[in-house]
Amino acid sequence: MPTREHEFPLTLIEDDPPLAARLLRWAGGPEIPKGVGFRLESADLSECDPAEYRADRVVGVYVDPSGRPQCGVIVESQRQYDKNKYWSWPAYVANFRARKKCEGYLVVICFDDKVAEQCRMRIPLGNPDSYLYVLVVGPKEIPLLTDPDNVKDPLDTVISALFHVSGPRGPEAFDAMMVSLHRDVEDEQTRRSYIDNVVALQPDDVRAFLEELVKTKHDEPKTELFKGWKAEGKAEGRRQSLIELLEARGVTLDDSRRELVASCDDPEQLGVWFRRAMTASSADEVFAE
Repeated sequence: MPTREHEFPLTLIEDDPPLAARLLRWAGGPEIPKGVGFRLESADLSECDPAEYRADRVVGVYVDPSGRPQCGVIVESQRQYDKNKYWSWPAYVANFRARKKCEGYLVVICFDDKVAEQCRMRIPLGNPDSYLYVLVVGPKEIPLLTDPDNVKDPLDTVISALFHVSGPRGPEAFDAMMVSLHRDVEDEQTRRSYIDNVVALQPDDVRAFLEELVKTKHDEPKTELFKGWKAEGKAEGRRQSLIELLEARGVTLDDSRRELVASCDDPEQLGVWFRRAMTASSADEVFAE
């Protein structure tokens, strides 16, 4: 049965088919020209033979909506390496080309860097010098977006947060997503669905912190804890965020610990303490040597 991790990125493509073109570009593929239309296509890439080839999602790129597509993007979501894809992925592309009479590009989404490297392969197609180069989008390829004012599509911030919220600049990525969704997505149920999925797909310690963070008041998420984090490299903002996070989680600081935080001008050290504070139950855990 498909998992949430497998299905959520594909749901984003259903909601916003042009996202497939951005994934293609991030994976190192060609850039789709402006002024075209996008349409979800049938993911069934089988022919009449017994073998069944069903991709996760297929998006057609149209210059003329009434004509055939200019090209297509075949999107696969891989939670782990599957050696059988070595044989089926070339069939996806070949069957799409035969059916739609246009080029097809295969893009594979991977949550894990190791899986991404395993999937980033060159598959020989038999004829001399003929290969399928699998285009992969993993954590290293997904842009880290921290400024919602520079984002055209809010789903880009959702993808960014999904892949980067557990990293060192996760607070910035998460805050950018929250701001962008509340500014650009009118439907509250849709916003909550995106936020819930991003939170649910994080490691246990990060998820616990984010669940606490998005508890709502008057239907608005509490993102205040991240606001001081936005000015990267400024210790003052990070000191404030650390103190507010510890207070929100009920971790008590004695005078010496408060003085330690107040006198720290190293943003990286403050970042270490902040990430520990996401899950720590005591000040000793936060400030352990």
